Order: sequence, then C-alpha cells, then structure tokens
Amino acid sequence: MRNIVFKLLICVILLFILSSNRAQNEITVVTLDNPAPGYLLMDSYQPGYIKMIDNSGIVVYKKKIEYNESVRSFVEQSNGLFTYFVHNKFYVINSELVLLDSFTCKNGYETDFHDFKLLNNNHALLLGIKLDTVDMSVIVPGGNPEAILRSSVIQEQDENKNVVWEWKTLDHYLITDATNDVDLTNQQIEWVHTNCVQLDFYGNLLISNRNIDEITKINKQTGNIIWRLGGMQCKNNQFTFLNDTINGFWGFSHQHSVHRLSNGNLLLYDNGNLRPSPFSRAVEYEIDETNKTIRKIWEYKAFPDVFSMFQGSVQRLPNGNTLISWGTNTQQMVVNEVSPEGSRAIDIRNFEPNMGISYMAMRSPINMASKLILIENKGNYNFFDDNNKTAVSLNIQSMIGSGFVSVERHYYTPHNISHEESSPLTTYGHRWVLNNKGISQFTGKIIFKLSEIDSLDSPEKYNIYWRKQEGSGNFTILETSYNKSLGTIESYISSFGEFILGEPPKYIVPEHLSPENNSKKNNVSLALIWEQSAGANSYRLQISQNNIFSAIIIDTLIIGDTSFTYNTFPNNTTYYWRLKSLYDTNESNWSNPWNFTTLLKSPLLIKPINGEQDFPLSGFLEWYSVTGATYYKINISERSDFDSIIVDETGITDTIFSTVLPDYKRNYYFRVKAMNFDNESLWSDTISFTTIDKKMPSVPILLYPPNDTIDMSTSGYLRWNPVIDVTSYNVEISIYPDFLSYSLNGMNIDSTYFFYSGIDYNTIYYWHVASVNELGTSEWSDTWMFVTQKELSVNNDNNNINKLYVLSTGDIFTIIIRNCEPGSYLLKLYDVRGYSVKESFGICYDNDEVAIKINKSDLNSGLYLYRLLISHQIITGKIFIQN
Repeated sequence: MRNIVFKLLICVILLFILSSNRAQNEITVVTLDNPAPGYLLMDSYQPGYIKMIDNSGIVVYKKKIEYNESVRSFVEQSNGLFTYFVHNKFYVINSELVLLDSFTCKNGYETDFHDFKLLNNNHALLLGIKLDTVDMSVIVPGGNPEAILRSSVIQEQDENKNVVWEWKTLDHYLITDATNDVDLTNQQIEWVHTNCVQLDFYGNLLISNRNIDEITKINKQTGNIIWRLGGMQCKNNQFTFLNDTINGFWGFSHQHSVHRLSNGNLLLYDNGNLRPSPFSRAVEYEIDETNKTIRKIWEYKAFPDVFSMFQGSVQRLPNGNTLISWGTNTQQMVVNEVSPEGSRAIDIRNFEPNMGISYMAMRSPINMASKLILIENKGNYNFFDDNNKTAVSLNIQSMIGSGFVSVERHYYTPHNISHEESSPLTTYGHRWVLNNKGISQFTGKIIFKLSEIDSLDSPEKYNIYWRKQEGSGNFTILETSYNKSLGTIESYISSFGEFILGEPPKYIVPEHLSPENNSKKNNVSLALIWEQSAGANSYRLQISQNNIFSAIIIDTLIIGDTSFTYNTFPNNTTYYWRLKSLYDTNESNWSNPWNFTTLLKSPLLIKPINGEQDFPLSGFLEWYSVTGATYYKINISERSDFDSIIVDETGITDTIFSTVLPDYKRNYYFRVKAMNFDNESLWSDTISFTTIDKKMPSVPILLYPPNDTIDMSTSGYLRWNPVIDVTSYNVEISIYPDFLSYSLNGMNIDSTYFFYSGIDYNTIYYWHVASVNELGTSEWSDTWMFVTQKELSVNNDNNNINKLYVLSTGDIFTIIIRNCEPGSYLLKLYDVRGYSVKESFGICYDNDEVAIKINKSDLNSGLYLYRLLISHQIITGKIFIQN
C-alpha cells in the first residue's frame, strides 16, 4: 500500500514538473554555501502564478492561478499548509498545490495582504483595513476636517468563517501615537500600519505596527494591551534597551516580520527608517517582560549597509540559520541566508531593473524529501523515514567538527549536467543534495536504499556521480558498489555536495570525415560530412568560432543525413565543429572538435577596367588589398583559360604591379590571387584588356632653355619632355630658322637631353627635336631660339681695370682687382656645363682695389668659368679649384 501511495505521489509530482519552467532564472544566486533545506517561496514576478525557486535561482515548480495578478505573502503555515494572497483574498493550498480554502475579512473590511495565520484549531487570524472619516482639525493643528483615516483590524474566524474575535487599533491607540514622519494633516492618513500578527505564548497575540514603531502584546481573552515595546521614536515604549544604541539611536524603527522564537526571544526585521543614518537589519532580542528590559543578542546587517525603506521579512531556520528578505532597496539585495556567525549560506540578487521586489521570502521543503540531523559523532545515520523519503543514509567513519547535516531529494534532474569525462546521460531523474554546517572534514559512505527509489531498472548498471557545488561544475563518477542482498548502491565520499545516479553512456559518438581536421583553403560554401552512427536517428551539430564553443554560430538538428552544407562562411576564418548522436530520449557525448579554415577573400581588381582599350605596353595593374593576405600572385595571359601564361609572379607585397607587355594591339587577360604562408584565395575574376595600336611617334615638346632665352652659355644642355613608345631622338641646332644647314646635330639620342658646345658668342641659334621608333621619325618639334652671350674680355687700359689677381686660402678664394674704377662688381661662377654655381658681390671706392670672395668648400675639384660684370664691360676667364 505504501509503495502505491508513493507511486501516485511521484506521478503527481512528475506531471507538475512537466508544467514547470526551469530554464528561467527569476533571480541571481551569487553565493551558495551549504544552506538549509527547502525551496524559496517569494512574491511571483510573473503575474498569475505561484512559484517555488531552488538554490540556483531557477523556478522548479509553478502553478497557474485564477487571476492574472502578482501573488504576495506566499508562506508555509505552522500546520504544514500553504497560503498566498491575490485579488483581495488569502488562498489555502496543500503541498501538491491543490486549492483547499480561501479567507477574506468580514464586517465590511478590506483584507490586508501583510499577514495571515492559520491556527492549529482550524481558525484563522486576518488583518483588515478600516476606513473612517475623521475631523483631524480637532486632533492636530492644521488637520483636515474630512480626513480619511486608515486603521487596522485583527479578525479571528473559525472553520466556518464566522468572526469569533475582533480587535481594532483605533479603540486602543491614539492617532497621535504615529511617529513624526507620518503627516497627520494629510487628507488620507495611514497612521498605524499593522503588518504582522503572531500567536504568542498562552494564546496571547503579538502585533507589529510599523507607523507607530511598536510591537504590542495583547491579552487574547480580554483584548487589553499587556505591554508596548518600541524604539527611540515610539511614543509609548515601556521597555529599557540595555545594549542596542547606535549613533545615539536605540531600538528599532518601522519594523516588519516579528516572531516569538521557541527560546522566548523576539526576532524581527528592522527597516531602520528613522535612524539618523538609516540601515536595515535582522535582529534578535532577549526580552524580560517582568522587569521591562530588552537586550540585543544577535543581529545581521549587510556590508556595506543596505537600507530598505519598505517591506522585508526574517525566518529562523531549523539549522539555526536566518533567512532575510531585504525588501525595497537600491542595492539589488533580495535574500540572504546567514549563519549565527554572520557568514552567508546564500546570497541572492536581482540585477533586472523591472523584476520587482518581494515583500517577504520563506524557505520550505515543499515538494522535496528532506531531513536534518545533528551529527556529533561518527556512526550510521538514516535520513529517510515515512515522512522523509530521501532514500539516503550516511556511514560517517571519521570527522572533524560537528553540526547539522541535511539531505534533500529533488524530484527532477540537475541543472547544467556536465561530466569531466563523459556525461552520465542516462540518469534516474532525481538529484540529491547534502549540506552541512560545522563539519570541516569527514570520510564515510553514502548509501542509497533501492527500495525507496521506485522504477530504478538494472541498478547494477548505475554509478553514483558527485559534484561539490549544487547546480554548477562537472560531475565526477564515484567508485560504486551494488549490494544485491542489501538492496543498496553505495560509494565512499569525503565531501558534501550534489549527487545523482546515472548509467555510463554507451552511445556512439559521430566520427568526422570531411573537411580534414586543421585543413586550410576551404571554400566558403562547404559541406561537413561524418560517419553514420549505428542506431542514431538524428544528430546535433554545432559550429563555433572557438574550441570551447562559447561563440556558436550554428546549433542545428540533422535528421536522416550525415552531412550539412553551409554556403556563407566568412573568408579567412577558422571554425570548430562537433557532433553528437541522438537516440530517441538519449544522446552520445560530443565528438572531439575538428577545425577548418576558409579561403582568403579573392582580390577585387581595379585597373585596368574590364574591356579597356589602348592600354600602354608599359603600364600598371591594380587591385584592392585583402584582409589576411601578406602577398599576391598575378597571372597575365593571351588566353582566357590561362593555358599560356606570359606573366606568373608570386610574392608581390604591393597592390600595384608594373608590367611591360610584348605586343601592340593584343588582347590580354589578368587575374590575381591573395596569399599568406598557409592560406590563399581563389583567383579573382578575370579582366581582359587590349594594348595600344602601334603608331608613328608623337612630336616631342621642348622644355629647356625656354624659347627666346638670351645670354646663353656657348656650352650646355638642351632638354625636352619624354614621348611614349619611342626608341630615340634626333636634335638639330642651326643659325638658320629654316635649318638650311646646321651647326650641331645629334642622332639616335636615347635620353631626353643633348649637350652642346663650341658654338659662337653673341649669336642667335635655332633648335628642334624629333622622336624615333620602329615605324619612323616624327615631325620636328616647334622651333625654339636662344642667343649666346657676348664674348668676354679684360680691358687693360689704365682708365679701366689695371690688374686682376686670384688668391686661395683654405675654403676661400679671392679675386682682387687693383686700380679699379668706383662702382659695383658682380662675380658669377659656372661649371663646365654652363650652370651657375656661385656668385658674390663687391664695391670699389676711389680707384682703390676691390676683393671679391667665394666659399669653395661645397664645390668639387675641377675647372670652372667665371664672369666678372662691371657697369660697362664683362671679364671672363677660367679658374681651377682644388679641394
């Protein structure tokens, strides 16, 4: 009978799991260190659902409710049932989330969501909201004559929903009891704000009133107030705080979630609004109700401080930890579970700005099997019984320390299953979590009782797997023993953590075929091919940009084929691919990744343009650079199939190539390939072009000396612009403009200049140039003229220059003219080509002498010509300069 009931329960749970959504993280868990057993019950961020969240921050169970509104105050009651508030009503459900009952305030009061208690006698305590119109002008200066006063009412209803006891705050408190931050001149005034009701010893009640900073104890029989306890801003506090003064402020302020603990102490969430420097905390007080003293014995506040202006809750857990829901704050704090020493067993944050805030949070072992045992000595400990079917026992053989150990059995597979060698893909479908507090080291055995694990076929095939952190990390296979006679599976362990039962995989991993591993130069349109795995009905393929598959570009299912073609891989990129075989509900491990690299991108040609005519025999080919290319290869051919190649160059590091083509009026084809040391591109598109037709050479254009130049040297250079496709030039120099005869001529000159010499002084000369190629000689160019300089001489008569001397000292040579005529003297120095290289200036005074100096340091040794210009004559000569 017991097994039948258990199987029915498992069916219900599995059906519920199918409706759950474990892929969505409601919140972010940043710390996880051996928390107490149970799921988190919190306000639902998704309207219309009640949800349970595990220690990974993932919703593991949820149920749709009637109203599309957010659920609030979802808690476990002392009788093991669960309640939540939605649509102005509290609903009662059991652990299977089946709706059992609902409660709402009677006598015309609105139901307050802040608290609800189910009592062991099937009665219920509810908070109600009472609205009254009050003339506040007679109570406080400036009060509104028609103020709406919001007060609290406590109702007790029996199992038939009859009100059997009622207590109104307005009958027992003064409105002016409100703390100073409550504006009593407003039109609407929430002056008391009761947010918690707690059944106390001997049937009395404790209530928390946020807006008067007070916890009140009420005699349930008479309705009278027994005592009033509050912090510094409470106007009716009857107690002395012995040791809870911080920065001059003692006690608590605007509190929530007051609990009477089994040891008689008070545990509450202190929002701390009215402190000079507000911060929030969980605090436990030892209270002496006879002598009216109160002593703080424990507190927890975050570092740095967290201030929650509204909301918040606390819960003392069976292992001694405290669960804190932080309420409304700006530091993204949601929930902490902390030890008595202040270490965090769980730290939950909310990093999504629109996810909302939970009014309260509670931990409950709903929909799991769990058991907590205090272990102080080595020995055998059973963590399963009729109410806690964990199926686990521990044999502790050695230990350091002592403390609570919990075992949880969760009826779903772990999140993020991975294994350091091969994934245990055939799992039983449950997970077990062992946590502890106080035991630093131990050795022993974990033992699974097979009679408590339904439908575990072929248990001898299963192994126990373990990982240290619940919800993350790799599972490690443990050496596992199957004891058929005892009906157990067991392994030696030395650490707590997460455990599963799994059958080692025996599914064929796909074998890669093509492209080869580490292959290069693959086309961007590529087929991946693998060997068929026996029995597999499909495959999962992943392609990634790295070998850890954190940059996946393709993750696809392949059915009935062993190849996959992708047509748009980017160029010059390395990809990694892996596969797993799929077998109905099972799958193989991933194959070892192979990688391939795609071709470089083919160059895009720029010049010449396709079909271009009159391309010069000596010209430039150009293309765009390619990312990843370090050099290029070029082909030029007379055939479009490049069967005959006239240029085949590799190692070109530029994107411009100078070429000399052999034939005129010939059609050529041109292509380029990008390359690096281990990769290359396909050939570029082919461009065709045609070279120029062979023509008579063009007429040269003269350059120097300019036409009509005078005072030219009798030796020097004539220059002209180059002409394309010529082999030489002819030059004529004549005293006749029609060149009836010539003074000088040059034939078959292979440069664009001609040196002349030996022509006459003070004479007009004409010159022209023609270009020559294989087809003939061009017309003569335009005829230009120049006039040579006058013949230079020295006058020796006494009226002019008497004597001229040359001195050379170091880098300076000096021309001295004695008995000179007064005036200015200009000395010009020329090289043998007739180019001016130096000039200097001097002045003669009163038939004295003039010395004209020239710096020769930058002149080469050799013969130079000089000209000395005087006002009415020119003296010339030659000087040999030695450096």
